Amino acid sequence: NPSKGFYNEERLLKFSRDLVEWNFNKDFILSENWLFEFIIDCWISMTIEISNGVVFTNCPSLQIIEGGSFTNSNIGPLVINTLTGLTNIGNVGDNWGPFDSAGICGELNLTGLNALTTIGTYAFYDNNISSVDFTGLTALTTIDDYAFALNSISSVDFSGLTALTTIGEGAFASNNIS
Repeated sequence: NPSKGFYNEERLLKFSRDLVEWNFNKDFILSENWLFEFIIDCWISMTIEISNGVVFTNCPSLQIIEGGSFTNSNIGPLVINTLTGLTNIGNVGDNWGPFDSAGICGELNLTGLNALTTIGTYAFYDNNISSVDFTGLTALTTIDDYAFALNSISSVDFSGLTALTTIGEGAFASNNIS
């Protein structure tokens, strides 16, 4: 219980590093400040409050971000385009998207995700994403149901998505597309 002083900052940071390394096989790197905030927020309020965003770096082996991974976590900006081995952002038919109601804001840059084949059901549902850059996603075959619904997206450019075969039901519903 950190509120009673049982864990000091140094022990929390070590625990956080060990936890992240265990969960992501040492390929998932975040700043120590974020790790400290993550562990404190999880223990005290059971909610992940991330004010500076989430940045994935040095994660070449990460292939799938499963549904519910960051749901309701108040992320802010998200830097995900460094995950060169990523094949799935969620899965088709999931009940929760990996970034469902995650508080993502601003542009979502997916360029560089050359292995990405699937953006699953509810993947980025109910955020405040203003635009999505799909440039270079030549392996993308599926944008599933409600993947980008309930955002603030103003335009979508599908040019260059040569493998795209499916845009699911309501994939871009309730946006500001003109």
